Amino acid sequence: LDIATGGGHTALVFAPHVARMIASDLTRQMLDQVDKQVAEKGLSNVETKEADAEQLPFDDASFDLVTCRIAPHHFPDIPKFVSEVHRVLKPGGVFIWREPVSDLWLWKLLRSAVYRLSPMLDHETEKPLTYDETVPLLKETGFTVTQWKTYGFLGFCIFMNSDVLFFNRFFRFIPGIRAITRLFTRFDDWCTRRSLLRRAGLQVIGKATKPNTGT
Repeated sequence: LDIATGGGHTALVFAPHVARMIASDLTRQMLDQVDKQVAEKGLSNVETKEADAEQLPFDDASFDLVTCRIAPHHFPDIPKFVSEVHRVLKPGGVFIWREPVSDLWLWKLLRSAVYRLSPMLDHETEKPLTYDETVPLLKETGFTVTQWKTYGFLGFCIFMNSDVLFFNRFFRFIPGIRAITRLFTRFDDWCTRRSLLRRAGLQVIGKATKPNTGT
């Protein structure tokens, strides 16, 4: 199950590797885009379903894997969302997410400014995750957290999010921009591998499992 699938990016990445994939979203308009891509790719194991992430229309213990990409920070009630993910997962099932994260004071400061300046963002409703708020919540819900990997540092901050930071759309005209971007990527990776900066990245890829109570 891919929750808040949007344009279906994550669902379509996983689809060739699973027997069945359900891409869910709150709006039919987004799901229509997924249906179109599914038809173009000839995928027979993907279906779409309108669903509220905080009130999923699926039975308990229905899925082996639940994914969610760049969405929970939009949800009004994250604890309810986490509870629903836990409910629909089978024992031994896995939850994987990718999200903005603001454990470093610098990112909190920059995001506070950008969220207020950009018409595409809403500082009152969008709240990036933090380790200290998210990991305890997952554990209290019954998950075992097996990965909290942050990535993206200075390079990610400068070169990514061209839909919001419009100025970096012009970077493609800089000679050697591909090599420059790769250099910053390696620098970002080096930074977030340092012990003091492991939670300081701009994005997190997390993984949690629902314990198998039968063992």
